Amino acid sequence: MWKLYQAAKQFKLSNGVKFIFTKNPMNGRQFHFNVKMAYKCSHCQNKWTSMEGFLEAFAFPTRKSSVMIVHVTIYGQKCHTCKNKFEKGSVLDADYILDKMYQRLINKTKKSVPTVAKKQGHPKANHQKQLCQACALGKH
Repeated sequence: MWKLYQAAKQFKLSNGVKFIFTKNPMNGRQFHFNVKMAYKCSHCQNKWTSMEGFLEAFAFPTRKSSVMIVHVTIYGQKCHTCKNKFEKGSVLDADYILDKMYQRLINKTKKSVPTVAKKQGHPKANHQKQLCQACALGKH
């Protein structure tokens, strides 16, 4: 989550939009993103990345269109090795998410063209639904 906050600060500098993150769930425009994330198992210390990390955000612009209020939920994945518990990931695609969210809010369409490129990867395996918290909750 920290990288998302860091990216929001940079995003503000580049286009003048300020993101305010809140821990309180709220009403607003809902966004779902499959993003590149890095994980580390707290049980066996295994590390992995996934192109299928899942993030849910609720956002709305304030009366000042240059300020966006955002509530973010990052869903976890279970370790491929020990399958102990869902681990929260670290977002590696933060710039892309913020830009896409901003573009969708401003343009009010899903077909907005982001100005930041999505991170590319080379998946070694297909998405394993049994290890995905968002899939277990029926969100992904």
